Amino acid sequence: MMKELRLSFDLPSPWVEKRFETDHIGAINYLVGPNGSGKSRFAEQLRAQLPQSRILGTDRLSGMQKNYGMGIFGDTLSTA
Repeated sequence: MMKELRLSFDLPSPWVEKRFETDHIGAINYLVGPNGSGKSRFAEQLRAQLPQSRILGTDRLSGMQKNYGMGIFGDTLSTA
């Protein structure tokens, strides 16, 4: 579900003299990129524009990864 919302702000480092602009934003948004690419800085700028939003870092996902060999009722959670 997309929400019509005009956002416009200067991008932080490592983007130099760049601007982020959009007219729509999703209910749930993901920032994906390599370490050091500026995802956290971008998320903080975005959050400043969306005061009712939350940022969930990857540390919130710990414990949700596959644990091979961990059995639940004699089964494993592998996809093999």
